Amino acid sequence: NCVMRHQCEEGPCSEWDADLKPNCVMRCQSEACYESVFGEEELEPGEVDSVRSNKFQQCLRKEKSARLAVEREMRRARRGR
Repeated sequence: NCVMRHQCEEGPCSEWDADLKPNCVMRCQSEACYESVFGEEELEPGEVDSVRSNKFQQCLRKEKSARLAVEREMRRARRGR
C-alpha cells in the first residue's frame, strides 16, 4: 500500500496541486476502489474525510488479499503439474 502510494505520488501524480493530489493518488492506487468509495462525490480540494478514507483503505486491503489468493493458487497449480 505505502509503496504503491509513493509510486503514485512520485509518478503520475507528481505534478498535481497539493490540494488535488489525494484524489489522483487514490485513483492511481485503485480505480475500482476509488470509484466505489468516492465516485459519487469526490473529495473537495483540501477536504479530509476519515470515514471514506478508511473505507478506501479497506477496499485496497481486500483487493490485495484477493490478488494474493490468486497468486497462491497459481503457484499451487504450477507445482501440481
